[in-house]
Amino acid sequence: MTSQFVSDYSIIHSILSNLHGHLSTRNNVITQFPQLSSSDEILQLSSTAMTAHLEVLSLMDDYKEAIASIEDKINDMEDGAKKEEEQRIFSSMETSTDGSTNLPVSLPLLAKLTAKQETKYDRAFEAATNRVSMLSRLPQKQPSTSTPSIQPVPDHSSALTYLPQAFVPLPPMRIEPFDGSNITLWSSFHSQFQSIIGSRSELSPLEKLNYLRSLLKGDALKLVQSIPIRDDLYSNTLDRLKVAYDRSNNSTALLYQKLMGMKPKSSRIEDQLNCVRDMINLVYHLDDSKNLDSLPLIEQLASRVNPSFVRKIWKLNPKSMMDALTNIDKELREELECRAIESAFHPNQITSIHSNPDSNSEQYIRPPNEKSHDSPKWDYCGSTHQSINCSKYKTSDERTNRISQIRVCRKCLQPNHNYNECIAKCGKCKGTHHISICKSTTPPTHSNNTLIQAAAIVTNPWPQTRMHTATGVILNPIHGTARDATVFLDTGSQISMISRSLSDKLKLEPIEMRVVSITGITGYSDPQVADVVQFDLMTSSGAHKVEAIVQDTLGIPSMAVEALPSSDIQFIKDESIFIPPSKLTSHTVSPEILLGQDITHALTKNTESIRLPSGLDLLYSQLGPIIIGSKPFHSIETVEKKNESTPLYCGGVFVSHPFEPDDQAERDEKLDKAFKSIFSAEPNSEYEDSDAEYEYDGDHYPSLHYYPP
Repeated sequence: MTSQFVSDYSIIHSILSNLHGHLSTRNNVITQFPQLSSSDEILQLSSTAMTAHLEVLSLMDDYKEAIASIEDKINDMEDGAKKEEEQRIFSSMETSTDGSTNLPVSLPLLAKLTAKQETKYDRAFEAATNRVSMLSRLPQKQPSTSTPSIQPVPDHSSALTYLPQAFVPLPPMRIEPFDGSNITLWSSFHSQFQSIIGSRSELSPLEKLNYLRSLLKGDALKLVQSIPIRDDLYSNTLDRLKVAYDRSNNSTALLYQKLMGMKPKSSRIEDQLNCVRDMINLVYHLDDSKNLDSLPLIEQLASRVNPSFVRKIWKLNPKSMMDALTNIDKELREELECRAIESAFHPNQITSIHSNPDSNSEQYIRPPNEKSHDSPKWDYCGSTHQSINCSKYKTSDERTNRISQIRVCRKCLQPNHNYNECIAKCGKCKGTHHISICKSTTPPTHSNNTLIQAAAIVTNPWPQTRMHTATGVILNPIHGTARDATVFLDTGSQISMISRSLSDKLKLEPIEMRVVSITGITGYSDPQVADVVQFDLMTSSGAHKVEAIVQDTLGIPSMAVEALPSSDIQFIKDESIFIPPSKLTSHTVSPEILLGQDITHALTKNTESIRLPSGLDLLYSQLGPIIIGSKPFHSIETVEKKNESTPLYCGGVFVSHPFEPDDQAERDEKLDKAFKSIFSAEPNSEYEDSDAEYEYDGDHYPSLHYYPP
């Protein structure tokens, strides 16, 4: 039975005939490669082969469309018997071989045949190129003469040029194809093409045009596909591509948009390092030092990687964006290498946990930024007894001299420790020295303050809740003064507040004054005149503008935080999550800033959280990782109650109207008092700024405590 799609099968036969001719042309080129002896011959043949290759690709596309057209027509037939017969004829045709060309009709077999020929051509071309290169390096044979002549003095230096040299073939240079989907890649593609092919004078314009078209794909190829392949149209084809894709302003805008949208996938050091390296690659693409090297932009990108890098950038004061990102890359890479070395030599050691060097009777309080130490105890003579009971060094002077010899901290007797950063105090007189060298005769006091401090290091048998506290960088946008501060994120507060001492240290100027009454869970305050200041809070997404009321005290007690369980620390270490070591040990936090619900929501929305083995939650906020929640009651080692008092915070700060309408006299009295305080307020001089500030004096930055990322 004759098929009703005879014309379609004729088209397939015609395509196979044309395809056979171009495949034969490439086969002839392959057979001629071994006889070539010059680069010009190779270039001439390769140009012929490239033209045939482009025709093969075009015919293969036509062949696919013709096969698909027949299949669609068969599938659309409604007569079942005729449809079945046509499917039989089509299947029989697919398994056959074209009689005139001896080519397989099956599309997969035909594609396999053309791919095999392409591989064969590449190998023949590489062998011919290597052969010609080796021939060009052979010494030239000098013609001999029978007539005797005076031999000149040989020049040994020039003779060296004729000595045969070992030939080391270089790998072929590859140019990445360009498909037009991303115009930011055009500049790199054009530079590569011009360097490797376009600048070679021995290549004809036709050869360059063939190379150019072979490297184009997708929309870029469609753009110039209708332009004929001729010598005189090479420049026109290249110019057509330049008009479409060489748009520097648009490319720059897209690159900046991509750069500003970059941030790590998580707080893991590997993800931060990958993000920094992607930023470096984009900076190379931009090549816009005038705008890129501005310090605010550098700080914004650094905060996206990790907010702690903002402090590093201020201290480093890099000259360019590339310098800043390179330094961050180095910091992260060295941190990963150190962790790998520690893991190799101490696979089971948890370096973030350490016990107190002395007993609770000495009122030792470990500073929050103190590094872990190998030894749980330290004594003047190296024995195991407590330092206060050392019999070899009995007097305070002897022990002080011994501390200078051993070079340990005079406050906590720990090595590798910065005295100025240590917050430990004497348990007897509260001085800035260790109790074992205290000269005071006053017995240790047992005030409520002492009990609260002790609560930070003793084992609390009841579940403690870790609140939303984090360390943030606070910036005065006018003067540029910046400080680290403990921030409390309170979802139950209507306003943000800042302590007066921190406001004074940052030199924040009030933007307005308000008469407010602050109401909380614990009570209600009388109307007061409060300064309102504005500052920048540096986060991973940039600077957040915060308006806050200045208060002498925030009403938030210092919070004692227990050390993380070893299982949680091991989990954090295994996942390469960076958390400052001070947050893993027992410490006390004293918030200086309370952020209201609006800012808290902006910093924590759409954030990821991980449940730690102990039941605590690790929250990825824009201020960095925050550990919140409480451990289950059954995980506590003992349930025996202690008498120590631990301050607790019940959230919620509300701003109410300062005057109740039901008491006219009281309202007038409070209003008069409030306005008097506005016009009679004197400058507050009892708060002195004794700490170093993040201000550049022209030569040096003050020493800052920097947590490595």
